[in-house]
Amino acid sequence: MRTPLPRNSAIDEVRIGTWVSDYAPYVPKQVNKARIDKWLSQFSSSDRDLAARLLDGVQFYNGEAVGEAFKTALRSLSGWSINAAKRKGTWRFVELSNSGGESGSVMVHRFRVANGLDAACYKELFIGPSQLADQGLGPDHTIVFLDDFAGTGKQVCDGWADTFQELAAGAGRTFLILAAAFKRGRDRIQKETELQVFAAHLLGDKSNIFSDQCEHFTAAEKQLLLKYCERASSTHPRGWGECGLAVVFYHRCPNGSVPVLHVSHSNWKGLFPRHA
Repeated sequence: MRTPLPRNSAIDEVRIGTWVSDYAPYVPKQVNKARIDKWLSQFSSSDRDLAARLLDGVQFYNGEAVGEAFKTALRSLSGWSINAAKRKGTWRFVELSNSGGESGSVMVHRFRVANGLDAACYKELFIGPSQLADQGLGPDHTIVFLDDFAGTGKQVCDGWADTFQELAAGAGRTFLILAAAFKRGRDRIQKETELQVFAAHLLGDKSNIFSDQCEHFTAAEKQLLLKYCERASSTHPRGWGECGLAVVFYHRCPNGSVPVLHVSHSNWKGLFPRHA
C-alpha cells in the first residue's frame, strides 16, 4: 500500500481533493466528495484519522497504470515481438475467464491498447477460451492468459484445474500476465499449475494491513480497524483469504482487499463497491 500521511493530518479540502482526483476513475460507482464524506462518517470521530490514513494508503490502479503494467510484463516474455517475422512460434492471447462479465475481457482490451495491438491486423492473436480447442496446439505455441490481479491464487488454480488445463494441453508454453499479484497467490499458481506468472507489481506481506510486516499502522490500530472490517464482513473481515490488502483497480476492487473498502449492505457502505 502507499504510505499514508502522518497521524492527525488535517482531513481538509486539499486532502479530500487528492482522494477525489486519485479515485474518481473508479467505474462501478464514481468516487466524489459526498461519497467520501459518507464513508468517513461510518467511523467514530476519534477513528476518522485511522480511516483517512487507510484511504491515503489505497494502491489504486487506473487505466494508465494497468496499461503500463501490461507493457512491462509483455516485454518480459522471451520470443515475443510485435513484428510477426521476428516472433518465435505461434502466439495466442486469451482472457482468463469463462464469463464476459469477469475482469478478463476488460483486461484484454486494455492489454491490446497498451501494447499497440488493437489494430485489425492483430485480431487473430486474441481468442476466447472456447477457441483454444480449435488451435491445434503444439510445442511451438505460446498461450498467454490475461487478467488483472491474483490474491490467494485460488480462483486461477481452480479455473486451471476445471477448464484451462485441458484447453491449453499441448501448448509449448503457458503464461499468465497480471497487472499485479499478491506474492502468496503468485507462488501458489506457479506451484499448482503449468502457468508462468508475470506481474509488473508484486505485493508482499508488507501490503497486508494486518501483517506484522505492515509498518503503516500500530498493533492497536490494526485491531481497531479489524472491528470495522468485522462490521463490514463477519465472514471475511481481513479480506478474502486474509490477504488484508488495500488494492483497488479502476474497474473493480478485488475481494482480497479489506471489506471496509468494497463491501456494501444495510450496515456498511464501501467507497469502492464491486457492483454499481
